[in-house]
Amino acid sequence: MHPCSFTSQALFLPEVLFRIGCYLDADHALSCSQVCSTWYLNFVPLVWANLHIGQPKPHAIDRKKKQRGELEPRIRSIDLVSEGCNPADRLAIIRSKASWLRSLTFHENLSPQQFALGKECTQLQAISITGPFPFNDDYTRDYFDSCKALIKQNRSRLTSLRVDRMQLINVFEKLPQGVPRWSPILSCAGHSNLTELHLIYCNIPGRQLKPFWKICERLEKLTLDNVTFDYSRLPPQEQIQNNSKAARAARKKAARRPNKKTPPPPPPPKRFPNLRELTVKELPCGGPERFLKLIIADCPRLESLDWNTHMYSPVHVEHIISHIVDGTWPFLDRIRLDLCFFHFSQDQFVSILQHTRKPLKVLSFNHGSLPFLTERNFSIMKERHFPTLQEIDLSYIKGECWVQDVLASCPSLEIISGIRLSAVTVMEDKRPWACLGLKRLHMSLEISKGLPEDAPEAIREKRQQEGRALCAQLATLRTLRSISLTTAQPCSSVPDKEPLPLRLEMGLGLLAGQTQLESINLSKGQDMDRNDIFWIVENFTSLRMISGERLNSRKEEPKAFKDKYLWDYELAMILNRHGIATPSSIYKDGYLDDVRHLLGKGWPETDDLLYVEEEPAALEESVQATAPEEIIQTAVLEDAVQALETEDTIQIVDSEEAGRVVEPVEADQGVEPMEAVQVVEPLATTVVVPEETFQAVVSDVAVPTAVPEEVALMVEHDERNQTAGTEEVAQTIQLEEIV
Repeated sequence: MHPCSFTSQALFLPEVLFRIGCYLDADHALSCSQVCSTWYLNFVPLVWANLHIGQPKPHAIDRKKKQRGELEPRIRSIDLVSEGCNPADRLAIIRSKASWLRSLTFHENLSPQQFALGKECTQLQAISITGPFPFNDDYTRDYFDSCKALIKQNRSRLTSLRVDRMQLINVFEKLPQGVPRWSPILSCAGHSNLTELHLIYCNIPGRQLKPFWKICERLEKLTLDNVTFDYSRLPPQEQIQNNSKAARAARKKAARRPNKKTPPPPPPPKRFPNLRELTVKELPCGGPERFLKLIIADCPRLESLDWNTHMYSPVHVEHIISHIVDGTWPFLDRIRLDLCFFHFSQDQFVSILQHTRKPLKVLSFNHGSLPFLTERNFSIMKERHFPTLQEIDLSYIKGECWVQDVLASCPSLEIISGIRLSAVTVMEDKRPWACLGLKRLHMSLEISKGLPEDAPEAIREKRQQEGRALCAQLATLRTLRSISLTTAQPCSSVPDKEPLPLRLEMGLGLLAGQTQLESINLSKGQDMDRNDIFWIVENFTSLRMISGERLNSRKEEPKAFKDKYLWDYELAMILNRHGIATPSSIYKDGYLDDVRHLLGKGWPETDDLLYVEEEPAALEESVQATAPEEIIQTAVLEDAVQALETEDTIQIVDSEEAGRVVEPVEADQGVEPMEAVQVVEPLATTVVVPEETFQAVVSDVAVPTAVPEEVALMVEHDERNQTAGTEEVAQTIQLEEIV
């Protein structure tokens, strides 16, 4: 058999397709489901594996700027929201796919039947519910009953449960008439496979402590965020010890042999024998010592401790330190303590560094927990923990030399946060950074402050050398995914320093190998040009977001005030047209209208004027050399998607058809009919390409050949190419597809 023939047959085996689908996100799984009927049956369940109901994705798409690039590569779930959609129709769609669901997330409470997914929904492995419950509504009982039934019928397979703001009402008060007392703790008591539990703003009364401890015996990950425990019904420690199963067995054994001395009762079993990750946020007021003894003392296999409390909470850090010193957690290697500095001393920090049984992988002390670092502390940290350290937070440690030492001495480092690191410190140290696997860098990389135009050339060259020195170090970090050039402390700026400008003249060209970079957070005072923006778009192929207040902040004369704002907006629009979002910045919806109102008359009335200005000759050569056949893709991902799958083709509809049910397409010329789908809001994709690359673009966007009449081809004149001296004719394909 020919090898190609064997490979083609293997691609239709369900086992092979399943293994392939494990590495795909929902968007690519949808594309694979449209290849043929065999692939449809294997890939469409993966499309519905993770379902979010209630609100759009966290990274919302800006419709006016047509941004899709920020979110499209990360689509790993489906969002069904209520806007423009009948809840009954949406619920019917989910019920028909209930057997495919593996993870279900409710972001808000929309209807009393939102949990009523039918008896077929029995394969859920993860459920996340965000409240609060609608106590004041008439349909409260139906809401509670459907939620309870959903958790109960999936308890045999459920491994992860997240309950957020489900019991904001005080459990010690009498509930309103007709409101049942439902508790997620009681519903989880019978779960045999639950290994991950997240409780946020929940109350655990005394009668629920026993089932809670029963659940905790199997947990591997536990999060307690503003969780209140009722200790009124909790028996004393001596009574718990005497009433344990081992103690009762020992007393029965001694009763059979009255002549022998009764041995002391064995210690009670650990409440968290398998717990590996513990996160505690905002301890309840009152009784923190008892809470510490009940929780953290019974975790013999604990590996990660994340303790985050308010600076005024009555937290006794000595209890945590004593457990570390006594060896209660022999496997602990990740510590995150977010405390106030007057609750944490340098001696306690030394105790942590010296008495951990394993070298630390994560060491984070935020919000003033560690205001300064001594030579002794740093030497202990460097000797014991630098070889294994993967994450460290130095945001509240003053001293650039220590930041440089961490970067040059930690080969396993993946995440680092700090205040600042100047180019002078890097150039004086001369050691290359050893953290070649760094993924996230958050600190202000600074060079000498900008100089006036009449400054000597030697001083300008020195500033450029500093920028190139920092970029040369960054160029070695090929796995970098996120870089933030801002500092965690806004008031800690140095008068004679400024953040590194991302300019080609400052060494930006050295970062051409950063193909995995996904997000950049710029600080104020960036002085970027159009050629810098085009270089970033061309080389940072994975970039999806640039955040920051301003891309260009040149000190212009008052007469050029309009041009400055126009230039800033144009740079952001270039990024948006290439699918790079600019959130948390001044370039938001209505920004141009606000500027027009601020500057008065004389401002351009259309955004087209931003792109008809004559470009510099140097920029023409740069653009032609780097991107001769540039493809600009922009799209708008709307809020809701009701149905995602078809047999072999994808139907293209007009925007007027949004919000109605599209009837099945009749079979014609060998085309298989499509099943009816509910279209809420279409996905518009615009692709602009030169004429000679038209066929390649058609294959890239996967235009179905079965419905060529649905594709509108419009020939437009590209004014920018005409300004650059070329006479290319661009073709625009307007596609509205169902994701």
